[in-house]
Amino acid sequence: MGKAIVGIKDIFAVPDIKLNKYISIPSSVHGYSLAIEYMKSWLINTYPKNFFKTVHVGGKHVYDDYREFKKIQQQIEKPAIAINPSLNTDYNRENVDLIQGGLDIYTRRSPYYDDRFFHDKGSNLAIGIMFKEIEMPFNIKMRVKSRAQQLDLLEYTKINCRIGSTQTHFIDMDCHVPYDIILSLAIDMGFETIKDKNSQYHIKDVVSFLNYLNRYSKLPFLYKMRTINGRCEFFIRIKHCHVHISCLEGVQIDDGERQGSLDSNFHLEFNPVLRFSVPAIYSYYSMAEHRIMNKEVGDIKAMYQIISVKPPETNEKGWDQYLTTQWNDDSKHIDEIHFKELLGNSDLQRVIEHTVALGLSPSLFMDLKIYNGQQDLPIYIDWENFVIRVNRDVEDKVSDIAIYADLLYINRTLANIDNLASDRLRESEGKKE
Repeated sequence: MGKAIVGIKDIFAVPDIKLNKYISIPSSVHGYSLAIEYMKSWLINTYPKNFFKTVHVGGKHVYDDYREFKKIQQQIEKPAIAINPSLNTDYNRENVDLIQGGLDIYTRRSPYYDDRFFHDKGSNLAIGIMFKEIEMPFNIKMRVKSRAQQLDLLEYTKINCRIGSTQTHFIDMDCHVPYDIILSLAIDMGFETIKDKNSQYHIKDVVSFLNYLNRYSKLPFLYKMRTINGRCEFFIRIKHCHVHISCLEGVQIDDGERQGSLDSNFHLEFNPVLRFSVPAIYSYYSMAEHRIMNKEVGDIKAMYQIISVKPPETNEKGWDQYLTTQWNDDSKHIDEIHFKELLGNSDLQRVIEHTVALGLSPSLFMDLKIYNGQQDLPIYIDWENFVIRVNRDVEDKVSDIAIYADLLYINRTLANIDNLASDRLRESEGKKE
């Protein structure tokens, strides 16, 4: 049996506008490439300008990379450096970045959407972003000609890379905004979209749309080339991003490689660990409904519609919300909901009991609705026992319950029940010292 998980809503709270919430999971490649680009830049800039004559990034193993590189270029110009990244897939900052309850719960958090960086209040459109921290161990291998160069480079690396310690930096970086969200926003605002020869949609007037984005964004929007696909797309520039580099392990050296009667190709190797913040989720809030564009079914980078329905502030009879709560049932089946405890011996409960005693239905002044999966569920109310009977499977685990009341009827009935016209003051019931 489920249980209520949210308390009674303050009657005078700022109303939340019912918006469709869309989630877009950005491509991981962009975040990883930024991290690799930063580590490469940090390493190269740590040494004198143009110190490394050959720079190689990537591959499953540094030695394999060198072998493959030799096939193309028989002689590697030294000093050379190979930067081999990997990814700690289990890292989540001790569950700090874990989205408890999944994407469904993520969209149901604060109604004020404090993750927003773009907000067009007049059109009820917003874009939010949530970050995560990734951990990338790197294997750095350097190659020089002689033992003397190796030993000098060893001491230089210990000092300038702060071997044995950690360091923190702050950077400004561009984060790619998924084109699904960009297209949806453009469509909602009436910007014309065109289809190219590959049946991909694009915004026709990019300049005007870019001006619109920057008019309502806390972060600068940019339109530039995305190297992974060779197309111009939209980015946001985020300042003061935290970067942490750990170089706690020492630097290893070898005895070089024997070539005839001479030793050559002396190596240094160390393993820094980079912690880098990247976008984890983008959210798009809109009054409109959208279909996934440019994405085939099953594409994990598609934009998903996750709707967190808020019951309307006023029902079809013009009655305002008296209170709201939520009902959680992991089985996705609702049988009965007992709501007497929800009323908490209030005046509303007294009016209900009085009306039932007269043989009348409280539906005269009270309306109760349950929303699940953007649907108003059919229900039967046992007013005598304060039980809502549903008896049906539902789409979501969480259902929204709203009670609407005719306050005029309630207050008039209370005045009659308590005979309020007979005096001007009296002792409060149940409030004695």
